[in-house]
Amino acid sequence: MGKKLIYSPPLELLLDANNKIIFASPEILGLQIDAGGKEHDIFMFYNFASLANLVRKLKINVNRILSIAVDNIIIEMNVDVSIEENLTGGDIVKFLVHSWLERENLWLADNGEFGHLNTGLMGALLVTDHQNRIVKIINGGGLEISADDIMGKDFGNLFQIIPAVRSNMQLDQIFSSHKKNENIALKYMQDNRNLTADFLPNFNEAKIFQGFHIKLRIAQEAKDILHVAGQFIDEEPVQIGATLAPALRMPLGRIIANAETIKSKIYGPIRENYAIYASDISHAAKHLLDLVEDLGDLEFIEKAGFKTAKDKIDLYDLAERVKGLLAVKASDHNKRINIISSNKAQPAIGEFRRVLQILVNLVNNAIRYTPDGGVIEILIQENESHAKICIIDEGAGIAAEDQSKIFNKFERLGRTGDGGSGLGLYISRKLARAMGGDLSVKNATGKGCEFTLILPRDI
Repeated sequence: MGKKLIYSPPLELLLDANNKIIFASPEILGLQIDAGGKEHDIFMFYNFASLANLVRKLKINVNRILSIAVDNIIIEMNVDVSIEENLTGGDIVKFLVHSWLERENLWLADNGEFGHLNTGLMGALLVTDHQNRIVKIINGGGLEISADDIMGKDFGNLFQIIPAVRSNMQLDQIFSSHKKNENIALKYMQDNRNLTADFLPNFNEAKIFQGFHIKLRIAQEAKDILHVAGQFIDEEPVQIGATLAPALRMPLGRIIANAETIKSKIYGPIRENYAIYASDISHAAKHLLDLVEDLGDLEFIEKAGFKTAKDKIDLYDLAERVKGLLAVKASDHNKRINIISSNKAQPAIGEFRRVLQILVNLVNNAIRYTPDGGVIEILIQENESHAKICIIDEGAGIAAEDQSKIFNKFERLGRTGDGGSGLGLYISRKLARAMGGDLSVKNATGKGCEFTLILPRDI
């Protein structure tokens, strides 16, 4: 099944300050009813509610592609989200749906890459959002789970991996990997039932992670659990970074958010030195979070058999995304990001999110070392064999004898206190080479550095 346009947009959804429906076009209201909600209740789809909360908090308008799983299809909507001041004091958020595309849910397909997982729907199917909250349930195969007990709740608070079976793997690791995992032994904490689960990640057309489809089956006999256990007898030791990253991400995020709130004086004036302290706390927490994330990535790419996906990507589109992500950070110091390309499209082959990760790291570094008032250039080129994207800064450059060292693990070239971990460039080059490309550096003409990422062309 290809993509199919079902409704002719625009469609509209209005949510009040508590994310209850004020108005919904009939097609959107139909989704609410099908999900077990009512006309003026809280909207049942948590990715919409999360985005509404973000728009209210930041007071900005955004455009996003949002996905909803409905039975055997996935609906992708391109939406504009804006805030409207309500005379009663609450903030109304308006969703304007510009496109509504439906595609087949591979999890329920009778054939295809994941068809072997569909053994007559032997159990329940759960759908989670990107924050691991359950947003959909389809019962079947003799496995009944009450929607009232699980809808909207964190999967990890309801299910636990059976320790004796898979002590080296935690649910946080499965969710943070965004990878397929099969035959995971679980216990449902509501009634202590033993289950086995298959996890399938769900990505939208922009390759952005949307959540998981999780098939649950009843573990009929003890040998079913032991069969699962047998796969992990020789599993490698617990990975520190992969274990730490999920555990620390939320508390560090809260520290950063609270420190930024104090620094911005949203709730009233404070002494200036307190604002400086809050800024230092935020900076330190961000540095620690980056380090933890880098350690997780490091362990992941150094595992035996690490591979990347071969997506068809557009380097110009990726450059625009990176510019959008980091333009505010650059402008805070009166710096600009310019994209230079002879074409508005530059096709290449590489894993979308990994290429984005490399470019964000390179442009972040360029912002860090470019003096105030400077310009960071993103130059896109191609030849017969590969596509090339260069990040050029206006910093002090790198000595010739250090250019071969800078891609070494934990290499800082003697710098301290700049917020780096010494892992970003090492990880970026490993990822580039895993995708059949490379990452190199040279001093730019005049001054500064020029980092060049090459990838196979999509011919």
